Amino acid sequence: GTKPAEGALSVLLQSAIKTKDQKGAIVALQKMVEYYPKPERWRDLLVLMRDSAGRSANDEEYTLNIYRLMRETGTLKDGNEFVEMATIALKRGSPGEASDAIKRGTAANALSTGGNKTASDVLRKSAEVAEKADRATLAKFETEAKSAKTGEADVRLGQAFLSYDQPDKALEALQRGIQKGSLRNPDEAQILLGMTYLKLGQKAEAQAAFSAGKGQDQKFGDLAQLWAIYARS
Repeated sequence: GTKPAEGALSVLLQSAIKTKDQKGAIVALQKMVEYYPKPERWRDLLVLMRDSAGRSANDEEYTLNIYRLMRETGTLKDGNEFVEMATIALKRGSPGEASDAIKRGTAANALSTGGNKTASDVLRKSAEVAEKADRATLAKFETEAKSAKTGEADVRLGQAFLSYDQPDKALEALQRGIQKGSLRNPDEAQILLGMTYLKLGQKAEAQAAFSAGKGQDQKFGDLAQLWAIYARS
């Protein structure tokens, strides 16, 4: 019930690594970022969580959410990661996030050579076209989402507003969607709500939103708790 010593957590981590206990390594790193947060530990943890989940099409939504936390913690570094984040965001109807990922990768000089440069140039153009079309239909989508009986459209609307740096509108849409219910992924909705509160500078509300995740999907439940840890720090 007390704060564990940093050295003890290091021993726990190294023991898990040497015995090839991936779950044990994740647990040790989770405790490290909670009690002794450092950028390299956040990166090690999130990369391990991403890779342990797999990289199939079924895991894309989770991978995108991992990258969102890596972006927030400043640990999105590799060119392949910027490209993958942009690719998934574009496929999942979030061109604003796709554009942002390419911009960040370019600014970090992570997309200047080889296949990443070619892929990022294609993604940039595709994201620009998709974003223009998305912004043009956003008002119509907002009207449709408000009139919907279930909350999924409101959550997607909130995600869009958040990606376009409109957190006030995102908050309204996400709160409405969560209240309506019948969501495909309630845990992701809570993560998006917490991200919105962070964008608005409301840390206490963000922590509450992250902690409200029901853990219906264990991976997303764990991720929501990591967001709560990050919000506290």
